[in-house]
Amino acid sequence: MKKKALKTQINLMFGIIVAIILLCSTASRLISIAISSVEVAENTTISNAKIAKHGIDSWLKEKIAVVETMSTKLSTNVELNEEELITYLTEQLKVKSDIESLFFYTSTGESIRSTGIEYDPTTAYNITQTEWYQGAMSSNGIYLSEPYISDQTGELMLAIAHKVNQCETNEFMGVFNMELPVDYMYDFTLDFAEDGSSLVILDQYDNILIHPLKELMPTAQKKYPVRETNPFAIDVLNTVEGQVIKGNMVDGTGVYSSWLTIPDTELTIISNYPSKNVTNAIMVEVWVSIITMIISQIVFYVAVKILIKIYISPLDDVVTSLNQIKEGNLQIETGHIARPNNELDSLVSALDVVSNTITNYITEIANILKSFSNGNFKATPKQSYVGDFGQIQEALVEIATSLRELIYNTQSSTGNVLDAANQIAGSAQELADLTVSQVELISKFRNDTISVAEGVIEIIGEVDKTYEVINDMTTKAVDSKEIGNKLVIAMQEISASINEISGVIGSIENVATQTNLLALNASIEAARVGEQGKGFAVVANEIRELSTTTTQTVKDIYGRIEKNLENLSKGENMVELTATALDAIVDTSVGIRDFAKVLSANATDQKEALHTIISSVDMLQTELGKNSGISEENVAVSEELAAQVDNLKGQVDKFEI
Repeated sequence: MKKKALKTQINLMFGIIVAIILLCSTASRLISIAISSVEVAENTTISNAKIAKHGIDSWLKEKIAVVETMSTKLSTNVELNEEELITYLTEQLKVKSDIESLFFYTSTGESIRSTGIEYDPTTAYNITQTEWYQGAMSSNGIYLSEPYISDQTGELMLAIAHKVNQCETNEFMGVFNMELPVDYMYDFTLDFAEDGSSLVILDQYDNILIHPLKELMPTAQKKYPVRETNPFAIDVLNTVEGQVIKGNMVDGTGVYSSWLTIPDTELTIISNYPSKNVTNAIMVEVWVSIITMIISQIVFYVAVKILIKIYISPLDDVVTSLNQIKEGNLQIETGHIARPNNELDSLVSALDVVSNTITNYITEIANILKSFSNGNFKATPKQSYVGDFGQIQEALVEIATSLRELIYNTQSSTGNVLDAANQIAGSAQELADLTVSQVELISKFRNDTISVAEGVIEIIGEVDKTYEVINDMTTKAVDSKEIGNKLVIAMQEISASINEISGVIGSIENVATQTNLLALNASIEAARVGEQGKGFAVVANEIRELSTTTTQTVKDIYGRIEKNLENLSKGENMVELTATALDAIVDTSVGIRDFAKVLSANATDQKEALHTIISSVDMLQTELGKNSGISEENVAVSEELAAQVDNLKGQVDKFEI
């Protein structure tokens, strides 16, 4: 990585330092401005609320004082002079322009008003039902009513009412009322709008009474709850009285807000101060700081440029001269380098000394190395090398001494190496011959192994065939055994059937005997009858002859059955002997089959083992072939080494030590 120039580093370093100082100063100032701006915003918010509170409170107290004075004046008059009262009320209205009306509602229901006020009797209403009248009647002092819309003017009003009792008798005389237009308070709140501040006055139900926007002022038809027009106001009212919080209005405008209550009333003042004033103050300071930083950087840049030109430029010339020395140019000129101070003068003088000294040293070292290159290692340095350069002188002497010793030792060792190379060549040749013999033996062993393996493989094939034949024979023996068992069962069933037939034939023989006796009895009875029984006698004789024939036939069949039973008995014995022999054959066949199976498995393992042996022999033959090649390469290398050693000996003998 290329390093930067000193003047660049100075520019950069001091630029960074100045920038850091300016940034820290600016940041500190901005933080201070931000804190102070927030404090100003909070103080302005509270101050506006307090001023409004004091102004409205003073205004209300002034009007309350007027009401109290009038009430006192009325209570001390035993007889009420209506004309004087009207005149007095009219004079008060002329003096007090912020009063809408003054009137006294007597206990007899008469309303005494000041002149100069347009009063429409058609709009008259029951005064006793008004909120201000009932409040005054229930109060022992001044009563400030809720805001209401005047039936006469249609404007929003506040009423200050006072119950008047006769001073001496405490008899009720009536209620004195002063109507105040709320517009006065609206005009009063507009005085705070110059810096974007605003004041909102709420009644006891948190409905808007005074708002900078006319469209949010209450009318006869509607009052606007503050929670609907500005939900943030609810957060303000939930704080401690006089605490300032920051939030956003419905339109997204950021404000600092606080609230205060007007003494002796249920009215609340919410003071809002736009947070954009704080942001604007901070942004003005930011721009001032940026301009200050730019001017400071320009002044600093010019000052550093002047300093660099005076003090750093000579260093650049020195660096240029040193770079020439680095590139091998030792013939340098320093007369053009300025020397504005003692340090630069010493630096340039030292540069001259270094240039001359290094030139002399390099010249001598070059001559010594040239002697070394010509084979003369007797040359040594003659100059006096100062300081750390003395290590170069010592190194040159040590190099010459070491080279002389090295060459001497090399000359002595070359002969030994030559003899050893010849011995290695002979040994390598013997090893190559031995490896070739081993390869031939392994090859013969491989061929013999393959022959044995092929014979074993043929035997394994015959063993497999034998296993198949024995397995087939065993299967047939098992089948024969099952057939013999079935034959024994069939012969037993035949014997049982013949025995059953013999029983049936015995029954037939008994029937034939009975039939013969019946025929004999029939013949006797026919002979006894005479001529009438001759026909029956003939039938009886026929039946007897048939019975005799049947008896003879049954005897013949029975004899044959007896002979068959005897033959079946002999057959059963023969089948049992055959089944016994088949059992022995099956057991022997199963044993032979299992033995043949084990023999086949062992033969298969032997075949795999023979294949493994053949593979290993092939691998061994291959590796021995590699050894043979390596041995032959060793012979060639050894011969080459001997030739190189002989050549080296001839070269070393040329050096002078």
